[in-house]
Amino acid sequence: MQLTRRHLKVKEYIRPEIYQQLQEYGESIRFLYVANSPVIRKRINRETYTIPEHCKDCPGENGGGVTLTADESKDLDAVMKKEFFNLRASDKISLWRSIPDTRHELCKIVKYPDDLPSASVVIVFKNERWSPVLRTVYSVLNR
Repeated sequence: MQLTRRHLKVKEYIRPEIYQQLQEYGESIRFLYVANSPVIRKRINRETYTIPEHCKDCPGENGGGVTLTADESKDLDAVMKKEFFNLRASDKISLWRSIPDTRHELCKIVKYPDDLPSASVVIVFKNERWSPVLRTVYSVLNR
């Protein structure tokens, strides 16, 4: 990781007891991104979400590809030109699909306070196809 003005040495930024806690995780950390860094208290458990059985091998599951049949691939250029994305592949992806956790390892061990306020999610869209919008709504509600 290249050091920028948005980075500080971990030991200089974090309180000693928190730094000790991070070391106990066995992470070899040198720098930490500090913009809006929360107090480290509790782990967020992303593993609480379970994929429904009927979706485990669905197209696009866990970030996998989607294979279109020859019939579905017909006139795909016209669809791509109109929608600016592969609508036919998008329509085949499950509403409950899961994607890999691509966060940095340090981000996976951050603990957040238990008493955080509730959050609102605003999804702004106009002239959008339903499959990506519904997948977004399902992701927000299920996680």
